[in-house]
Amino acid sequence: VRYSDEALYRLWGELEGAVREAAPRWEKVFGARGSLFEHFYRTGEARADFLAGMHGLGLLSSPAVVRAFNLNGFATLVDLGGATGHLAIAACERYGRMRAIVYDLAEVLPYARPHIEASRARDRIECLAGDFFRGPLPRAPLYALAKILHDWSDARCVELLRRVREALEPGGAVLVTEMLLDDDRCGPTAAAMQSLNMLVCTEGRERTVGEYRALLEAAGFGGVEARRTRNEGRVRRLESLRRERAARRERLGDVRLAVDQGERSGHRGDHRGPPRSFIGHKRPRQPHVEGQEGQAGRFLAHDQEAEPLVAGRKRNQIAKASPA
Repeated sequence: VRYSDEALYRLWGELEGAVREAAPRWEKVFGARGSLFEHFYRTGEARADFLAGMHGLGLLSSPAVVRAFNLNGFATLVDLGGATGHLAIAACERYGRMRAIVYDLAEVLPYARPHIEASRARDRIECLAGDFFRGPLPRAPLYALAKILHDWSDARCVELLRRVREALEPGGAVLVTEMLLDDDRCGPTAAAMQSLNMLVCTEGRERTVGEYRALLEAAGFGGVEARRTRNEGRVRRLESLRRERAARRERLGDVRLAVDQGERSGHRGDHRGPPRSFIGHKRPRQPHVEGQEGQAGRFLAHDQEAEPLVAGRKRNQIAKASPA
């Protein structure tokens, strides 16, 4: 609430300029060149507030993220920009042999340690301080970037992904968690609104599957697989249902208006109520997809130079990563 009150409300007041110029409003609104993170990390209290808010969102999504693909084959996970460690904790609690490294700025890691100590997997999780754009990255078979790429421009995303690729062991992979836009970039509503949110706040944005695939391939990854989450699918179905109901109300209103006009003119006709299609309309059965609300996309992309290996399962099929 404080984050929205102190920053987002004022930034959204400059939405028109942000859209016209395709540029964030941070400097215009706050008169500073610093980033959103510099603003919320300026004091210990501000940093604690921001990280607590992000931790709450992570608790809703991270258990689903680590279920989206079978990660049993990876001994170590590096949670890049891992903040309070919610994703690393979820992964290690689900996969009993996995070890994890929460990699983030030195001033952030003290907020991760209490959460790690409270986890039953605490003996397999460690913290490592560093700046992921400038510091050395640890060698590991699996990296996770959860809500990281949407903060940055395409060029910066490719730069970071190339650094990750160089740090991966042979046959390694990167797990990316972001909201996904439809190909026409008009929905789903939550992702479209979040993309505008990123526009006013940062140099980043939400992207389509094709756009993320292009970024990953530009950084040297291949075998990209995207999966939508179950609750994101529920959100899409609810949006569809709301549109359907709105259209039904509009049609029904037109019919009732016609009936009322007929009654006033003395011509009731043979209308005996709304058509059957307005009543008890049965919606088509929707396909089942896995995951958690708000985390619309999971990617598992393998190093192009790696040998093909299993990236995930789709019902009766095995999806393998192929060298480019």
